Amino acid sequence: MLKYQFDLMCHLIRPEQVISITIVDNDDTPDQSKLFFSKFDIRQFINLRSYAIISSDQSIFLQLDLLCQFNHFQALTLPNISQTYWCLFGSHVETIIPRLRKLITNQHPITKPLNNLRYLTITHCYCHNLEYLFRQMMMLRSLNITVSLDMFTDWSKKIPVMNHLRRLTLGIQYGRLTMSRMNQFLSKMPRLLHFELRIDDPMDVIGDEQWTRWSQHSNADIEDANDIISGHQWKYLVPHLQTFDFRFCLLNRSDEKILDSFRSTFWLEQKQWFVAYDDYQSPPCLFTVPRFAPKNIIYSSDYNTPWCTSSNLGLDQFVDVLTLPKFRPTEQSAAMQSIHEETEKNEKKPPRLLLNVEDYHQRAKEKLNKMFYDFYSTGSDDQLTLIDNQIAFRRIKLRPKVLIDVSSHSTVDSISCKTQLFNSTTISFPCIIAPTSVHRLANSEHGELATVRAAVACSTNTGASISMESIANEHRRYIKEKYPQSYSQLWFQIYVTKNRNFSKKLIERAERCGYKALVLTVDTCEIGNRECDIRNNFSFPDGIRAENVINENNILAKTYRQLQIDPSLSWKDLDWIRSITSLPLILKGIMHPDDARKAVRYGVQGIIVSNHGGRQLDTCQSTIEALPDIMAVIRECNYQMDIYIDGGIRRGTDILKALALGARAVLIGRPILWGLTVDGEQGVTNVLAILKNEFRVAMMLCGCQNVEDIRKNNLLVMNDNIRSKL
Repeated sequence: MLKYQFDLMCHLIRPEQVISITIVDNDDTPDQSKLFFSKFDIRQFINLRSYAIISSDQSIFLQLDLLCQFNHFQALTLPNISQTYWCLFGSHVETIIPRLRKLITNQHPITKPLNNLRYLTITHCYCHNLEYLFRQMMMLRSLNITVSLDMFTDWSKKIPVMNHLRRLTLGIQYGRLTMSRMNQFLSKMPRLLHFELRIDDPMDVIGDEQWTRWSQHSNADIEDANDIISGHQWKYLVPHLQTFDFRFCLLNRSDEKILDSFRSTFWLEQKQWFVAYDDYQSPPCLFTVPRFAPKNIIYSSDYNTPWCTSSNLGLDQFVDVLTLPKFRPTEQSAAMQSIHEETEKNEKKPPRLLLNVEDYHQRAKEKLNKMFYDFYSTGSDDQLTLIDNQIAFRRIKLRPKVLIDVSSHSTVDSISCKTQLFNSTTISFPCIIAPTSVHRLANSEHGELATVRAAVACSTNTGASISMESIANEHRRYIKEKYPQSYSQLWFQIYVTKNRNFSKKLIERAERCGYKALVLTVDTCEIGNRECDIRNNFSFPDGIRAENVINENNILAKTYRQLQIDPSLSWKDLDWIRSITSLPLILKGIMHPDDARKAVRYGVQGIIVSNHGGRQLDTCQSTIEALPDIMAVIRECNYQMDIYIDGGIRRGTDILKALALGARAVLIGRPILWGLTVDGEQGVTNVLAILKNEFRVAMMLCGCQNVEDIRKNNLLVMNDNIRSKL
């Protein structure tokens, strides 16, 4: 995980909602635990129930005693704590252990009775500790433990009776286990229902001479040791169990006859426990299936499927990973050829249907050059505002009204979604194409021309940022020749540059070209810190340029970061702009209520609540959360002004929520670029059609007969559970 991704994740965390934390430091994430706790205090996680530490950071262990403050805390995982760390931090662990219900560790930390403990995992323990361990936790219900046995210690007799133990997972890492010891051990667990036993190399850890000496010392014989792999012996020990699984590693290879003792009625019919033998593994293994069926197989010419006591239970079905050898083309088997044919068949499957904006996003991501995709998709700094723009919409819930006649929406092209803007323009639904730059990066052949055609076809407005004359000409031609009924208009978006005369000429050109409004971007006194563009060394490719920033000397900024935006632009300059043009003025980038009040004072026709799509000031408030305060100011001033909003709109329900909070319409940017990338003009048309249909359906389901109903039907429940008063 990259740092900015990690920071984004931390931004979305609400400590009071977290119930489990796992802290991991490995080669891919060095010091990430320190970074995490530089952003959070462990005491913030007041509802924490489970805590896992897979880290060597000492400061993390020093926090353990703080966990006692949490009323709900009950599970601790310390899988890799060393003996040194136990000596250093054991006191911190011991403060929390008595209240635990679940503990996972690789050490033997039990020094006092643990009456609350129900689930324990210890990844390594010596048999001489078992008696003490069991006596300290008599209420245990589940135990997962790996043990090293001492051949000269009669450990199984000393185990106390565990009346509450229901589940046992026992691993024998070292030492010899016999059936008599196993019988003694299991007799101390009268209510055991589930048992799993793993024995690694049971027959090769000691030599024959040592084995003979041990058998004389313990009054056991060689047959008793071998009985551990006998189904006849096991059926007398485990008839009361609901499940019994084992995996025994063997020293010497055998054959299918090793399974004969597991083919009795007890195993196959009464219990339906099936056993397999695999001599392909090293060492060969005897195991129950499906629990220990091989999951990863490296195939070779001498591979044989393991023998199994059930002929109907194909073990191949449990394989997750099959590694095949590399064949020369002339040596490919029929099976390999079949695999290739199946792969080719899958590759020819039709692509995923494009049903929503996110589908278009993912398809566009596949098609776009990485530098261009990053230019379109990313934001500034840690991209927190970029993410929150979308998430904020999801935090607002809808509360629909029912039993309202919404039959006026029966056709997709019904008038019920139409919206009127400040200059009496009517658009087909309250959605405007936002000004976004360099569309030829998405569609090198047509660029903005394809976008404007779609805007005409869908009868919506578009803000243009480049090639104003060619876009205006195409806009007029398309309306005249193909869509004479279209209401579409062009707005011109501008950055005021240090060369004010150059900016003046741009505005005059826009008015001559027939643009119907001027959108002044006011949140870009300095370009935001867009790290992805810096890393990618972003620049326009040959043949693509930002036409409108060519100055008198035909000098073109190769990258937007070289654009000489005027940082001195202020409110008083609105009078200067008014002196140049009679076009209605819309301010794009208003986020503060005080700025909305000033916009009223200066008599602008509209404002766009915008944080520049998360590309300027990071950690800025999301636009949908800024909208209510701005609407309150406009109402307080009793001023007729259109309020628009952009940022994070990806669904028709997002449009409905924005209108319910007072917006006249929304502007969408990135979704248009994704449609343009995928299928040019048709892709943009499809994206607009998707959003329009989603909006229409949302209106119907909320009981809104027309757009005005959205604003007066009190449809929203805000994220603080306070109902909208709008």
